[in-house]
Amino acid sequence: MSLVYENTRQLPAARLVMSLALVCVAACVVLAADLYQARSGLPMLLMLGLGALIVLGLEAYSRTYVVRIRLTPPWVEVETVRLLGVRRQRLRLVDFAGATEIGGDLTLGSYTPAFTRVRVAGRRLPLLLDSRAERVQGATLRALAQGRLLG
Repeated sequence: MSLVYENTRQLPAARLVMSLALVCVAACVVLAADLYQARSGLPMLLMLGLGALIVLGLEAYSRTYVVRIRLTPPWVEVETVRLLGVRRQRLRLVDFAGATEIGGDLTLGSYTPAFTRVRVAGRRLPLLLDSRAERVQGATLRALAQGRLLG
């Protein structure tokens, strides 16, 4: 099993964002309860809807933001961020279908992407790889993300 990508340095910041989002959900629920008592139906529904959207966004974030990738052909073990712990997924090596770089900095003729979005067959959401990761096996990761790495 070889470690291809590790981004644990960003975990505290990612978990802080998730915690703040949960505080916002709690505030939406409290406001909705106050609006219910005041018999304000539409604003209450809007607050509950906002809270639900935040929860859906957190779930999408926890399924896409990659913490660690380990390669054991023909499998790829991907760990994504959760509020507590990590979510482990075992994906087939042949399912990696391509990558797209998102955002980034252009300085003195060199381009550094902010994220790389990796498409995986059978997944609705792509995997997001942060370019600020502390351990990256660049050539292996690029080949994997573009579907050129065969076990």
